[in-house]
Amino acid sequence: MLSKTRNFWRRRGCFSKGIIVLAIPCMSLVTLFLCAVMQAVVSPDESGTMAAVATAAPTRTVGAVNMPALTNTPRSTDTPNPTDIPEPTSPVDLTEPDPTDTPGATNTPEPTNTPNPTDTPEPTSTVGPTDTHAPTRVVTQTPAPTPTLTLEQAIEAILDQTKPGSVETFAHEYFPATETVAAEIWVEYSVTFIVSTKWTLIDCARASLKTAEALYALDPTLDRLTMITKTTFVDSYGKESELSMITIQFTRTIAEKVVWKNLQYCNLPIIAESFRIHPAVQADWVKACK
Repeated sequence: MLSKTRNFWRRRGCFSKGIIVLAIPCMSLVTLFLCAVMQAVVSPDESGTMAAVATAAPTRTVGAVNMPALTNTPRSTDTPNPTDIPEPTSPVDLTEPDPTDTPGATNTPEPTNTPNPTDTPEPTSTVGPTDTHAPTRVVTQTPAPTPTLTLEQAIEAILDQTKPGSVETFAHEYFPATETVAAEIWVEYSVTFIVSTKWTLIDCARASLKTAEALYALDPTLDRLTMITKTTFVDSYGKESELSMITIQFTRTIAEKVVWKNLQYCNLPIIAESFRIHPAVQADWVKACK
């Protein structure tokens, strides 16, 4: 290769050598120009369109000169084809759309007849406020104080509460205590209707225990208490007479010894100061204590 080049330069004249020397730079400039043009073709301009590709002027051909063989210049890499530029979309149609069909006017209903105003009723008379009754005065009746009973009244109340059930009437006499003699009470019961002599005796005996307990508790000065139950007896000749059927007598000394709630009426003949039964009813008393 070097020998051929040397021979080439030896055979040619000075003019030919100068042309060849100038042709090499020119070819380099043309190559650079073509590269620039291709780059411009690839890159779009500001308006979005591709730049026009400038056509290079034909190189000037030198006469048939045997040119020395040139070294292979490497080809430039293939420049990619420009991408397709999308066509601009059609401009928006700014024309106004056709107006739609306007519906025809609807039939307006005829106005209805307005009824005449009714007469306003006159206001009824307002009832005036009722008279407020004055508050009733509640008078609470204070019970009158219970009068204090005298000793005589208290004795009579006890006798009325503790008398036998078969007794219809009774009488009593109170002898108050003196400096030398203690107080004494005398009681007389009257029985007019006897269903059973035995039950009448039992009733009188039980009642005497209640009466004695209450009277001795009422009067601390009471010493002797005598209770006589009378009834009507008929003798063998049919003569009627009111006699004592049962007589019971207590003293303060006996009363202080007795536990009244536990005392049995059949023990009265034993503990009483005096206990007497009419002979006509003695048998009935024995039967009552069996």
